[in-house]
Amino acid sequence: MQVYNYVGRYSNVIERARGAEVAMNIHQKKDLGCLNSRQVITVSEEKVTCSSSYVENFWKLLNGTGPVAGAGHPDEDELFESAIIATNMVYEVQDDELVPVNEYWGTVPKIEMLDPSKVSTQTFHN
Repeated sequence: MQVYNYVGRYSNVIERARGAEVAMNIHQKKDLGCLNSRQVITVSEEKVTCSSSYVENFWKLLNGTGPVAGAGHPDEDELFESAIIATNMVYEVQDDELVPVNEYWGTVPKIEMLDPSKVSTQTFHN
């Protein structure tokens, strides 16, 4: 099993650094079943960072042939992120029912919304 770090054309410096950090951490700790990973393979849209066989294998694993559509203009990121945040829905279980938590509805998820006193050890089965 290999660890791949994909670097998109429109990724910024922070995203690239974080992606490399996460991939290296998975590789070093042999996490996510990557016990035999020999290296982190970086696949970049902008420049050649590895052999074409690694790139082909990366896309094959994703059932694709390569990047299909280009990303929008970087200025669109904030617009998309603010629009997608509005779709966040937070519920809590009350008397075996899911009840919306209005305070966190349509907001960015926060640690504060996790209430340890509301954790249940009950196991649900399908």
